[in-house]
Amino acid sequence: MNSQDNNSRRKFIKASGAIAGVTIIPSKSVWGACNASGVSGGSQALENVCRVSAEDDPSQNVSPTGFSAAQFNTVFTSMNKNPTPIPDAKARGIIGGMFTKTTWLDEDHSVTSPVHYEFPIFRYDGAFKITNIVGWNGSLMSTELKSDLKKLEGAKNANVSKVSESTLKAQFDASKFWHMGELFAVRSKLEDLADIDLVYVSGVGADGKANTSSINVLDELKNGSGVALNVAALYLNLKAGFCNGIPAGYNERTYCEHLLSVVLENVTDAGFASDLTAKIAGLFSNPLSIKASALLKVN
Repeated sequence: MNSQDNNSRRKFIKASGAIAGVTIIPSKSVWGACNASGVSGGSQALENVCRVSAEDDPSQNVSPTGFSAAQFNTVFTSMNKNPTPIPDAKARGIIGGMFTKTTWLDEDHSVTSPVHYEFPIFRYDGAFKITNIVGWNGSLMSTELKSDLKKLEGAKNANVSKVSESTLKAQFDASKFWHMGELFAVRSKLEDLADIDLVYVSGVGADGKANTSSINVLDELKNGSGVALNVAALYLNLKAGFCNGIPAGYNERTYCEHLLSVVLENVTDAGFASDLTAKIAGLFSNPLSIKASALLKVN
């Protein structure tokens, strides 16, 4: 988290008790609502934007599906940093777990023909594991498909790099097989969705108005820790459609900004931040896949 005022927490704790409508909540089971929207630059007094609510606990309203911060981190970091043409198998397995493949993609990541191929081709086996079907250079792996693939027109020496794209499409389309063009298209869309700043209330100034700070969701998912990392993961899960359950009156962004702000509002409770981290992290233990083509159309 980036604070614009090193003393903001101390000021917030000291001043908030005197501001109407702002409560330092002693119990972790009770949640306060404090959203930064509308107070950027100190344009609105804190008492006008902070309130107490027991309905905003993510463990109570967010569906228990989606992907953990660690899984998003694997996808973003291993696929960006791996120097070989084949990103880390775990990252490919996580992508496979996120999506049901329904169509091949062209070079522009749309869902139309012509098809652009990037090897390798792999199959998602469940539990974030994969089987490589075709290697990065078109070589066939030792799988139950190898003998059939060797018979395709253009295949030579157990290599399908010279097989026409239309023939490969006919073999693999509408299957559980993924190729690299699809994999990178999905990652690119996730990065686009995650490249957003969440602005939250970081304290209160001497004039009684809110100070704000921000985190970048994608940066947190690559390099973050603690509550900010887990709120970032919650945001991407909600935005991508892996889970749902935003309380009334919020959207994905304002809800997650509220959660970040609440941590500071309740900073006198030593266990609050770690409790929030556990509440969010505990949600994502039963992920359900969605259609990749649906995600690629998300605004």
